[in-house]
Amino acid sequence: MGGEGGYGLDVLPFAVPALAADALTAPACPLTPREFQVLRLAEYDTPVASIARRTQPSHGTVRNHLAAAVGKLGVASRAEAFRMAHEHGWLQMW
Repeated sequence: MGGEGGYGLDVLPFAVPALAADALTAPACPLTPREFQVLRLAEYDTPVASIARRTQPSHGTVRNHLAAAVGKLGVASRAEAFRMAHEHGWLQMW
């Protein structure tokens, strides 16, 4: 058996060059995990009440997370924030 830990080169994982390049050049997501979770749930204009039921915080907390995400990304709406997250590849990260 070759290599450390008894693994041969034939079982080592390999990176997909295009995916690795995208990961290295994509800007880091400035959102907290909770802001991102709430933004992701808001993708289809989901009402704040529905998001709050799924994530457990109050309606006001959900609104605060959405406002923080929109503000951090410098966009005018949660739809634009979601679109930006999609364009930057952040949706695949979470």
